[in-house]
Amino acid sequence: MDFNAKTVSVTKARQYVKKHGTYDKKPKTAKSVRTIKLSDDAMYILEEHRKEQEREREKLGDQWVESGKIFVQQNGKPMFPQRPSSWFSSWIKRIGLPKITFHELRHSHASILIAKGVDIASVSRRLGHNNIQTTISTYTHTFKEADNEIAELLDEVLSPELSAPSLKLVE
Repeated sequence: MDFNAKTVSVTKARQYVKKHGTYDKKPKTAKSVRTIKLSDDAMYILEEHRKEQEREREKLGDQWVESGKIFVQQNGKPMFPQRPSSWFSSWIKRIGLPKITFHELRHSHASILIAKGVDIASVSRRLGHNNIQTTISTYTHTFKEADNEIAELLDEVLSPELSAPSLKLVE
């Protein structure tokens, strides 16, 4: 995490396997290793989180375990890989937001970018997909929705005299 540059780097994936426990591994593909620019709002939230962690670190002193992770247990140790998802689900329910999983945030993020006209290569890089085709096939529904919006936009642009109900194609 680089607070000055407002970026987060994805360099590892955390995994739990019953026989081996929890460990860090390389992400799925070379393109999964990436640095992502974050919004000012996201940076504000992460900065507040970092301040809270600093207070916890000071309280615990030498009992704090420095893991280099952004989200950790109260003593600094890395979280169990499924913990952010379970926390998010309970938080969503508690504050009364519509049900969405932690992983669905990734899909929402990509769909919003595509709907706002961000080029597919940029979206693909941001998601860490190995190739653009993965992004295209995963988000086909978003392209169909965008195509519908384009058709509606064209109707809005055309003058009212040219709208379908007022056209007299046969005399």
